Order: sequence, then structure tokens, then C-alpha cells
Amino acid sequence: MLSAVLNTEQAILVSIAIMESFVLLQKRKDGSNSLEGKIDQLRNEFDQKLECHTTRILEVLNRSAQSGSLPGTPSIQSNFAMSKDHSKVQTIQAMVARYYCIAIQDLKISTRAKSVVLPRQVAI
Repeated sequence: MLSAVLNTEQAILVSIAIMESFVLLQKRKDGSNSLEGKIDQLRNEFDQKLECHTTRILEVLNRSAQSGSLPGTPSIQSNFAMSKDHSKVQTIQAMVARYYCIAIQDLKISTRAKSVVLPRQVAI
């Protein structure tokens, strides 16, 4: 580049600085792509949780409309009391997973993700 035209020490240093700038710009561009991926992942997780919570809210509203009572926040205990066969592990896992809007498989995996620690303890 510049050092090929001007054969001086300063031209060589400027050429090196220009190349380092291009490398740094490329690294930042690559870093922004991974950041975009993380943002997309968080957006997808948020959308899933929002859909789950919306479903639960609609269920509560439908139940309250059928019974004629005011909608209230269901608790784990009231859901547990409504279950016909609450002695089975699968029933407990399904109710806890539904309450916390997570998949039953998430209760069984060995990760220590913050989103499954409390539901897993409740299920135990």
C-alpha cells in the first residue's frame, strides 16, 4: 500500500496501523453478529414465555367466566387440589411445568439454568 510507494519507516508504520484498523473492524463486525444471535435467542425465549403466560391467563378467564366468579391468580396448591390423581410423579411434574411455563423435559435435564432451578425444587 503506502509503504510500497513511499519506502520510509513512517509509511510502513502507517500501513501497519491501517491493516490493524481493518482487522479490528472485522472483529467488531463478527462480535456484533454473535450479539445479534443472542438477542434473537432472547427474543424467541421471551415470545415462548409470553405465549405460555397468555394461554394461562386465557384459561383462568375462561374458567372464571364459566363459574361466574371473579378471576384470581391460581396457586400451585389450588391446581394440586383440583387434580384427580395427584399422587403420580408425572402429574406433579406436568402441573409444575405448566405453572412455571416450562417444558417437562426442562425439569428432568441436568443443567442448572436459573429458569428451572425453582420449578425443579418445587416438583421434588
